[in-house]
Amino acid sequence: MENGKLRFFFKNLCSFPFFLYLCRIVMAKKAKYILDFRTLLLKKERTSKKEIVKKVLSFVFAVIVLFASAVAFTIFIFDSPEERRLRRDLEQAKFQYSQLDRRIEFLSQVLMDIQARDENLYRIIFEAEPPRRNPHLLGGETYEQFRGNSMADVIINTSIRIDDLMTRMYSQSVSFDDVYEMARNREAMLASMPAILPVNLRNTRLISGFGPRIDPILRVRRMHTGVDFAGPLNTPIYATGSGVVTHSGPSGVGFSGYGIMVMIDHGFGFQTLYGHLNRTNVRVGQRVNRGDVIGFMGTTGRSTGVHLHYEVFRHGERVNPVFFFFQNITPEEYLEILERASEINQMMS
Repeated sequence: MENGKLRFFFKNLCSFPFFLYLCRIVMAKKAKYILDFRTLLLKKERTSKKEIVKKVLSFVFAVIVLFASAVAFTIFIFDSPEERRLRRDLEQAKFQYSQLDRRIEFLSQVLMDIQARDENLYRIIFEAEPPRRNPHLLGGETYEQFRGNSMADVIINTSIRIDDLMTRMYSQSVSFDDVYEMARNREAMLASMPAILPVNLRNTRLISGFGPRIDPILRVRRMHTGVDFAGPLNTPIYATGSGVVTHSGPSGVGFSGYGIMVMIDHGFGFQTLYGHLNRTNVRVGQRVNRGDVIGFMGTTGRSTGVHLHYEVFRHGERVNPVFFFFQNITPEEYLEILERASEINQMMS
């Protein structure tokens, strides 16, 4: 930078014509005259070599001091063309980085809105857990390569924010892939969900709900893990959702007392159980659709009368089947079922 200033100084210094003229004036020997009293004439005084050397050295010193002062003045006061160009470039770069920082802030806000919509809308619609975001997915970058210049802090800060934005965008992209898959499977999930009554209410009625009920044999209160529908013998029993039959026949291990039963795996974490049937109408491995007849009402197993014991499993846990009755039922019928299901009465199995 200073070399550029010196070149600038010398270039302009040498362009001044009066500088050489000034040198000639200073170095010119001034004639001195003395009066000769004997002849009454003026005689030119001769200058000694010592005085000449002294004058030359004084002039050289004065020139050096003047030159040094001019150089220092040029370096510390005036900018060279190269310095002015670099200064303009630096100011332009700072302005561009400020604009870039504003755009990054805007994009970050937009991404935050998208993430909030993903977590509070899409995931609720599809009954999915909030996405797991990995904050270190693209992290670990080294920024030491940017050090060594006046804009290192600005560049490093901007780089960190860009990397953070890229990481969040990548995580959101993965989340949207999940949402897309859920949306694509939404129709299949709705078809598989146990969403209808397993019997026709025209010739049946709900007699016992989910929760603590009176055991018909032991006469003590115990947990009733499903709902009971009473009706005529061989009343058709319907699959409440599409799925694959995993059990058809006498109750097996873990389901003692259910008599002849059918179990269906609907996928998406749903399973249903139909107990105390008189006979089944399906086989293991068979694919069934919602509304298909899978068996007929009976009183097999640990039962005190003809009825259907119906259970719903969600991710292996028994849940209240009443909450899934919403497709083939009127609001009035649903309110009546809720009222009957809430009664603490005696169950039939």
